[in-house]
Amino acid sequence: MSSSGQIVDQVLTDLGGESITEGTVMELKKKVGDAVAKDEIIATIETDKVTIEIKAIESGIIKELLAKVDDNVEKGQVFAKIEAGAAPTGATAAAKAPAAASTPAPATGKVVEQTIEEFGGESITEGTVMEWRKNVGDFAEKGEVIAAIETDKVTIDVKAEVSGIIQEIFAKVDSTVEKGAKLVKIQEGGAPAGGAAPAPASAPAAATAAPAEDIGSLTGLRATFAQLSAIVLRAQARPPTAEGHSEHSCPPEYLQRSRHDCSPFTP
Repeated sequence: MSSSGQIVDQVLTDLGGESITEGTVMELKKKVGDAVAKDEIIATIETDKVTIEIKAIESGIIKELLAKVDDNVEKGQVFAKIEAGAAPTGATAAAKAPAAASTPAPATGKVVEQTIEEFGGESITEGTVMEWRKNVGDFAEKGEVIAAIETDKVTIDVKAEVSGIIQEIFAKVDSTVEKGAKLVKIQEGGAPAGGAAPAPASAPAAATAAPAEDIGSLTGLRATFAQLSAIVLRAQARPPTAEGHSEHSCPPEYLQRSRHDCSPFTP
């Protein structure tokens, strides 16, 4: 650990694979003068194979950023300068505590290289990556959809084979992949602390029910149909008589032809 006040050079030692030597800065999550905690993400870099997150090697203050968004960077170059041990305390540190609580635990299991074994049909041998739903460093549950691949016949969802942390993505969006090719590398373990967030409670059925229309505000055929519906519902709600029929009365505007028959009155 560096002593307090020492300026530490953050060097890009790994860009997601031994064969990857350069990338493009896609986002800077910190600016000069910002406080940063050790292992906090300060930037993201995209290469021709994966997108990686750059994490601070020390807690402190960002003194200098040596690359801006859209710049090309190479393995081995100094990316940032951090003044070690200068991170603020008190309220600012307390504000960071909740975020730390939800950080996934370190992945400690074996690394699984997930390949593409099935494209939805024996005759389909390749497809195009349409979407990544997880990034490097994200946690994925076994069976969770992590990507979508489109072929000339179907679109398939790629599901994580194991639960763990995404370590490397071998195919970026719009790239073509073939059956049997490596798609992603997952290190088992690293489930988020406290488990998955509970599903939101479903809204009461009454909240989504459409309000009944006021019959008195209706006119013409709509009013007639509404009145007939009301009569039927009232008849069904009444207990049956000894003859097995429901007792009901007709409204004044209807002529009761028999005790079980209401027909519109015609002058």
